[in-house]
Amino acid sequence: MKKVFIYIALAATLGACQNEGDDATLAPPTRQALYLDGSSTREVYVIPSQENEIKVLKAKLLQPSEEITAATIVVGDTLALTDYNAQYGTAYKLLPKATYKIDDNVIFDHNDRESAINLTLEGLTFADENEVYALPLQLLGSKNLPVLNGQDRLLLIVRQEVRAKVLRMGTTDATKSGLLREKLPRWTLEFTVNLPTIADNTPLITINDTLSVGFAAQQLQVKWAERTLTVSKERLQAAANKWYALSVSYDSHTLRVYVNGELLAQEQIKGETLSLNQLTIAGSKQLIREVRFWQRALTPREVVDKLWHLQSAHSDLLFYLPLNGKKKEPYTKQVTDDETFLWDWSAYGGLDMPIPAGATFDNYRGMGYAFPNND
Repeated sequence: MKKVFIYIALAATLGACQNEGDDATLAPPTRQALYLDGSSTREVYVIPSQENEIKVLKAKLLQPSEEITAATIVVGDTLALTDYNAQYGTAYKLLPKATYKIDDNVIFDHNDRESAINLTLEGLTFADENEVYALPLQLLGSKNLPVLNGQDRLLLIVRQEVRAKVLRMGTTDATKSGLLREKLPRWTLEFTVNLPTIADNTPLITINDTLSVGFAAQQLQVKWAERTLTVSKERLQAAANKWYALSVSYDSHTLRVYVNGELLAQEQIKGETLSLNQLTIAGSKQLIREVRFWQRALTPREVVDKLWHLQSAHSDLLFYLPLNGKKKEPYTKQVTDDETFLWDWSAYGGLDMPIPAGATFDNYRGMGYAFPNND
């Protein structure tokens, strides 16, 4: 990103030189500007009711600072967040002022190119995993130190760190048949998985023996519609004992594969359909959770927004297996501990599956696995 801005600055400088004519004695001006590092949104996961230091926020300069320089950080209000929610269909709540401390200014020492924006959260609580807070931030420049257009604002999205049981598969498949015979022109399959080993041929999930997701030659591979889409090793160096949130979507035109919210592979496949008649979770000794099937293609933003945490019932969510050892009553919505089945939490509730032989629920030393998991 820095290189892009520097190239833009150089191009502007060259253009200015050409406008001045051929006078070689004129020195090209040096452009200095501020910008917020990264994309327009940043997502963090925090532990409720504890002190959390947020270390992902940075302001940067195009050129090293020639002197000690300061810029102002402004926190947005409910109106700014309301506009964002309306534009993207989200329901984020404004982070309560009493739960955070943030620097009013960001300071650049001599020769600095970047400076951290210090933010601490404390005493923040969540009603449930689906409650999300957000804090709009704006970086203000000055006449002598302007901010790059479009890179002065950022929305910090704050979620609760997820801790949950997961299903530890044995070597026996879990299969459910007779689900839905309707042919779907658009769909998304999601699940989160951790493998003890990545062998040459490791199946993970299959639908109707026509859609399969797994590993071959240590590369993530999706087979569907007589096509094979492989994620290159340059895009994903798959490793054992590491969590991967996988999303495979089809919108009637393009098959896309996301890993941890990032689009890693895609292929144009037009006019195909998929019927959800049989689901198989392979017995590959994997840890697995959050198996979901949607009857539409999730957008890239939705894929990111739905990572790691529990989902609310939705008419487009045809089946949903959290695989957390809990049952959710379809009418009362009451959640209870129940490890006798793999319970379907969708609004339809027709995919409850018997636990396959050798499978158990793993609560990781009684604390639950933390998500997102960076180990």
